[in-house]
Amino acid sequence: MDPLIGREDELNWLGRLYSKTGHNTCAIYGRRRVGKTALLTEFCKGKNSFFFTATEKATKEDALASFIETMELFSGREAGKVKSFSGALRALKELIGEKKTVVVIDEFPYLVDSVPGSASDLQVFIDRMMGGTNIFLIVCGSSISSMKKELDGKEKPLMGRFMNRTELRPLSFVDCRKFHAELSDVENMSLYMILGGIPLYHKMIEGMSLREAVIDGFLSGRPHLSEEALGIIYRELSPADDMIKILDTIAGGSTVQNEISDKTGISRSQCSKYIASMEFLGIVEKKIPMANSPKRPVYRISDHLLSFYFSVIRRRSALASGADPGVAYERMSQIIDSHLGHEFEKVCRNYFASKIPCVKIGSWWGRIGDSDTDIDIVAVATDGKIDYSVFGECKFSKWNMEMNTFETLENRSEWVKGMMNRRYVLFSRSGFDREMADHAKAGNITLATLEQMYGDTVEWRIF
Repeated sequence: MDPLIGREDELNWLGRLYSKTGHNTCAIYGRRRVGKTALLTEFCKGKNSFFFTATEKATKEDALASFIETMELFSGREAGKVKSFSGALRALKELIGEKKTVVVIDEFPYLVDSVPGSASDLQVFIDRMMGGTNIFLIVCGSSISSMKKELDGKEKPLMGRFMNRTELRPLSFVDCRKFHAELSDVENMSLYMILGGIPLYHKMIEGMSLREAVIDGFLSGRPHLSEEALGIIYRELSPADDMIKILDTIAGGSTVQNEISDKTGISRSQCSKYIASMEFLGIVEKKIPMANSPKRPVYRISDHLLSFYFSVIRRRSALASGADPGVAYERMSQIIDSHLGHEFEKVCRNYFASKIPCVKIGSWWGRIGDSDTDIDIVAVATDGKIDYSVFGECKFSKWNMEMNTFETLENRSEWVKGMMNRRYVLFSRSGFDREMADHAKAGNITLATLEQMYGDTVEWRIF
């Protein structure tokens, strides 16, 4: 089995919970493909563990039979006459005895759907049977909304039983480089901005260049990543066709809610409801301009894979599916570069927020004179005593960033109201020219290259 990449923090967290004396519980949830099962499989190595995975749309009888079969494989002996889930849990406790044991119920919402009353049975197991044992019970699920409903619903039996919990997020761009150690920082960042840190996607294109990965996943006769992008919508959202209309519209440049409603023909109330569902799943995000800009909030596709699919591939579907894949890639290369430039802004904002304590962070757009313009990063950072205003520019260009880029940023920042103690941060894929580098040394200007971001060697000049 391939070694697990990343997840050190999550493994350490699980280890701390496991090491506590007596019984304990925790819950893990996160989108499909993010690596929940791989994390739990790695954690269970070398431990006495019972690992059950529920199946979608299983009958009650099949779900119970599967649980009993897993129990028999775990113990090496027959479970005896077990006719209910509560009975299966009692039998499992007897099989475990006093031995320190991890009990994992993966895809827990499927079990709840298949076996009525199973959540109540599990409540009784936690409250009345786990006392005096060394069981570490973990429930896991891909449906974030279903998991939260079962664990937090005021009238749900499991409310308050899983205080230890975490949402498993996609891997960082630094961790994702480990899948593609032979590639340059530029190609690694490009792949990350297309695949978004989902481990399975990165494993699917291991050993490929950026060009090969895009052709194989989106432009070939078997465009598995395009199919995965659509599959996310059809698996997670309903009505899927309306959700796709909304995403097509946002990708096409209509990002204000009223415009989205008008162009899709979906009523404003329904459109608001559908967008909220996609926000909850992390598919779209609502961006509110910083510093009291008079401009209205806008919606963007936040999921990297879906953003690439809807903004690049789907908008040029005839080219993507009709031409020779190599030719299609060459004709789309400038469009791909432009898209990656926009995605780089998102990566840099998140990276900055992970390194510098921020009261607020976002971007700004507004009007300067007769022109609409924007600033990629606007943040209020704090050292605990003083707040600092930070303005950032992000360029995923093949050319060194020059002094005039900073001068433009500095000029635009003067139009942003109510910001004090100004600082500047510039992110550049290709580095900086000598004039820009020399100027930064004398001022409150942070310069960050891809090499520095990957190596965590950025010299921050904020505080």
